[in-house]
Amino acid sequence: MVNKQKAKPVVNLAELNKLAGLFSASEFVELLENKRKFAWLNFKAGVYRGIGGVVGVALTIVVIGYLVYLLGGIPIIGNFIRDIQTNVPVKTPL
Repeated sequence: MVNKQKAKPVVNLAELNKLAGLFSASEFVELLENKRKFAWLNFKAGVYRGIGGVVGVALTIVVIGYLVYLLGGIPIIGNFIRDIQTNVPVKTPL
């Protein structure tokens, strides 16, 4: 017959969480004491967020544009742009 008792954890999870919290708090205090390191970290985070935002918006616009293209365009705006293209003369360079 197989013993079906639940295995007890070797380490208490509450103690492990408390220990992990102490490490992150000490690293945070060390970071706050070094102002140059703190400023550099925040600068890098801002640059990454800015680049991520630009790339995200660009990809969203491309996907929406492609979906509009697949669906045949937007009727009112498409006709308006087509009228502008046919009525505005294009100058060619010499």
